[in-house]
Amino acid sequence: MNYIGLLANIMKNMNTKSHIFILRILGGRLKGRGIKMVPQEYLRPSKTIIRESFFGRMHAEIEGKTFFELFAGSGSMGFEALSRGARHIIFTEHNKAIFQQLHKNCLSLDVLNDVELYYDDVFSVFGEIILRHSDLILYIDPPFPNSMQTLYEKCFSMLQSYELKQVHCIVFEAMSSVHMPTDMAGFSLELSRQFGKSTLHYYRR
Repeated sequence: MNYIGLLANIMKNMNTKSHIFILRILGGRLKGRGIKMVPQEYLRPSKTIIRESFFGRMHAEIEGKTFFELFAGSGSMGFEALSRGARHIIFTEHNKAIFQQLHKNCLSLDVLNDVELYYDDVFSVFGEIILRHSDLILYIDPPFPNSMQTLYEKCFSMLQSYELKQVHCIVFEAMSSVHMPTDMAGFSLELSRQFGKSTLHYYRR
């Protein structure tokens, strides 16, 4: 390969498009559609096995509900919920690059009318969001920073600050090493299912 050809190949590999990964929606009316995601240090889209397990268990409850993904990231759980019959989706995300890609995904999937997007810290907007909605499913998948236990405790404290009458159930996708409470904000731990480093915890009244 000559110098010009080598340079062109390097430039091609540096194209930002090569650094965007695509997840596929697994079921429902949007099955097979792509969700693009920009790689970030703490962005961990839910594994296929986790999505399959969650929606296998919750498929009958998703329909007609408002699905609130508190740390949206790629939005893979929210988009999957919408595809499978959720009435409305809420995303909160405070990372600018991730939020911009989330908005682009809403446009490409043509679902912007069914989605509320908040470019904000979830701890700042949670209260006002839940007061405006009913029949909510909360899906909480905090990122894995170094101070992860502190972040989880902050989530627990936030939930305890509200009556959560509008909430149908709460599901945490948590790092398996994190200690989870058995009772929280009037909800009790019903089931935990571990998938390697991640565990799904289901809370109900």
